[in-house]
Amino acid sequence: MRTYFFIITSLNSGGIENYLLRFLKYINGDSRAIVICRSGEFGELHDKYISLKNVEIFRFSLNDFNLFEYFRFYKLLKSYKPCSVCDFSGNFSANTLFVSFLAGIKIRISFYRNSSNRFKASFFKNLINYLLKYVTIFFSTRILLNSYAAIQFYFGKQGLKNSKLNVVYNGIDPEDFKDVLIDKRFRKELNIKDSSFVIGHTGRFDPAKNHNLILNLAVILKKQYGDKICFVLVGKGTEKIIDLEIYKENNLEATVFCVGYHSDIPKVLGSFNLYLFPSITEGQPNALIEAMISGVPVVASNIPSIKEIIPQNNWPRLRDPNDIWGFVEEVSAAYINNDFVILKEWAENNFNYKKQFNIFLGELF
Repeated sequence: MRTYFFIITSLNSGGIENYLLRFLKYINGDSRAIVICRSGEFGELHDKYISLKNVEIFRFSLNDFNLFEYFRFYKLLKSYKPCSVCDFSGNFSANTLFVSFLAGIKIRISFYRNSSNRFKASFFKNLINYLLKYVTIFFSTRILLNSYAAIQFYFGKQGLKNSKLNVVYNGIDPEDFKDVLIDKRFRKELNIKDSSFVIGHTGRFDPAKNHNLILNLAVILKKQYGDKICFVLVGKGTEKIIDLEIYKENNLEATVFCVGYHSDIPKVLGSFNLYLFPSITEGQPNALIEAMISGVPVVASNIPSIKEIIPQNNWPRLRDPNDIWGFVEEVSAAYINNDFVILKEWAENNFNYKKQFNIFLGELF
């Protein structure tokens, strides 16, 4: 039985964590998977991970330069002798890949899951990031990314010619979302009227997700359409939105429902008439693909990583993430004229989970 090491930040729900969870379900215990939480934390997905066959989870503190923790990691590698190590930390895979090299692991993979840096730039941080990138390149045997936009950002146009790099798209089983459009349970739980037009978003409360635009959009549409339109925001931390000034000053309590984390995303999507995704930056937006596969109409921003997963003939419908009136126009067109974009068949064909997970599996041995 092959053994693989996967290194992620934690088991909190997010794009990386859900991607790996789906992949481990797909390989169905045929291999042994050692999951390393490098932040020293688990998270809300812990129970789902440990329920899987042949999956073991360890906590380490690998985000700091703690020599003792790296020695522990080295000893674990020597004990399990995995055929490969895959760190989902992009440039910050440098240290773990270096230790994996010292431990004699032949296949060492850095997987970039963003298409921009996730830190506030400064001279010192940029310098460290630059050095870590070249350590990662040197000690990795393969570098995976989930979009061509990520290759352009991290490695430039020359990266497209680098044989060490490969793009592996997200994979989603459409069977998990087959009954979304007839599932209205979540709407009832929130006491939302059947006649309401519900605009939904799934994603953690984070500047990259552009909740500020969503709230400003809610203020404008509330003035135009009253209580006929409402918003449902689902994702870790979204319950904090009710404390924002824009939320309180505009009395959005009956217009914007801030739910927080929810584990049953298909049920959540079933309450939406329209899925809104105005992100400022993304790797490859798993949440948007889920909505597309569900058959929910989508309105999204025009950043490169989103354009990459949308048919080109639909690009004119995408809007700049700062263009509030562009989003007003698109949402109003969907509400008033039933003029919207449904990409279910496209998503099923382009993010076929068997195809994409087999590509990733092939990189591991």
